[in-house]
Amino acid sequence: MCQLWVLEVDYAWHRGRMFRLVLSPTRVITLTLRIRVFLDLFVAISMRSYMLLRRVEVLREKNRG
Repeated sequence: MCQLWVLEVDYAWHRGRMFRLVLSPTRVITLTLRIRVFLDLFVAISMRSYMLLRRVEVLREKNRG
């Protein structure tokens, strides 16, 4: 028995229709995995840029001294 979650999305559109999204558990799992991968990428990129900024600051201080 495959369980289905039904989300009703209220769209203020041309005729104000009700759209119904039927989400199966596998779809929900793939969505959460995609969001997780996106978050991991975001964190990695932000950390790398932060490290690069720190390196630039250290180099500037060395050039001053």
